[in-house]
Amino acid sequence: MLTKKLLKYRISRGKISPQFVDPLDPDHLSAASQFLKIFSKSIGLNRAHLTEASKAVIESQNDPLFAQGVEKLLLDRTKFDTSANEELIEFRHKIFSQATKLLTLDSLDVDTFRHSLGSRFGSSPEELSSKLYADLPDRQRILSFNSYSPERLLHRYNCAQVQGLLIYCEKMKIILKKPTPGKSRQLFKYLRFYQLLANIHSKDANLLIEVDGPLSLFEQTRKYGLNLATFFPGILHQENWSVTAEVQIKGKRSQLLSIDHKSPLRPYSHHFNSYVPDELTMFQSLFEKRISAWTIKQANGLIHLNNEQQCFPDFVLTHTSGQRIALELFHKWHETPFLTRLKSLESMHKPPLLIGVSSRLTKKPEVVNKIQASKYYSKYGFEFFREMPTIDVVEKLLQSLL
Repeated sequence: MLTKKLLKYRISRGKISPQFVDPLDPDHLSAASQFLKIFSKSIGLNRAHLTEASKAVIESQNDPLFAQGVEKLLLDRTKFDTSANEELIEFRHKIFSQATKLLTLDSLDVDTFRHSLGSRFGSSPEELSSKLYADLPDRQRILSFNSYSPERLLHRYNCAQVQGLLIYCEKMKIILKKPTPGKSRQLFKYLRFYQLLANIHSKDANLLIEVDGPLSLFEQTRKYGLNLATFFPGILHQENWSVTAEVQIKGKRSQLLSIDHKSPLRPYSHHFNSYVPDELTMFQSLFEKRISAWTIKQANGLIHLNNEQQCFPDFVLTHTSGQRIALELFHKWHETPFLTRLKSLESMHKPPLLIGVSSRLTKKPEVVNKIQASKYYSKYGFEFFREMPTIDVVEKLLQSLL
């Protein structure tokens, strides 16, 4: 992810426009190739060596901000040895102990002190200093690097420009024009994987997806913002899409970000059909062991509510009698989606889904008031703690349905 100072954009007449690069431009491809070569050949060396080599490329570019952005993206794909070195910690303790004893001798000047300390460990002052700070960030050894092709790296850079802006958005609206079922399901899986909830409306085979942004929340804004930004590349796999977002990155005034499939953005990542959050996998496993009368499967499609609204739940539960019901979970930053969902369910007689709400969310006054006034929640809602509900509370609710 790019930091705020590495983003390139223009603001004009209330609109904010990311400044993309041409992935086929020879100069940009050349810079990308140089960086990739440096990073690929740095495995086994330390961070200082990598930084120095990258600096030479940055200084040679006409657009150093672009080069710094590319370097940051590649650093994110580099694994450094950050593990604690117990031997070094013990060695440092011995050095400090000996240094304390030597400092009690008033007759020692600085040079004599350094040489005396080094001789006690069979090293020169320079060697001892190098060993003493061997675990500083600049000395960290490079363990691995996950490379790109130069063109793919430039596509990643363009996407990162949008992601960096979305961290500062209040709400994002996505329009998919006549999406295929398979691709739209994939996008909803991305939403679920990053714990993002959305209001989904369908009209004339088109989908409008409204996702709350981090600036609409009062807590957990950084993590939620990163989740929203990380989700964005999934949109690029759609065929006919557009995104609008209100971005507040400079001062208090919001600017409109508007991009679509005609922009230079292209997919750089692969689909991750098999990716499932660990807590969902654990809950499903416990459910299957404890509740034999019901089967549980992760949702693979939309559920229609009312007023052309739809939702993509977490699970679909099926009883041996054939009765089916979905399960949707709302976490601590899902206040607006939860209240919207509760309102849309209130007039429904046949329950389309059970709704679980994080205990962190139920402490908010507005949520408490809506829950207490909701007939639907009194029958089909429940509170859960931490990240996932307990099997007992879900089983009790399922028994009440039969």
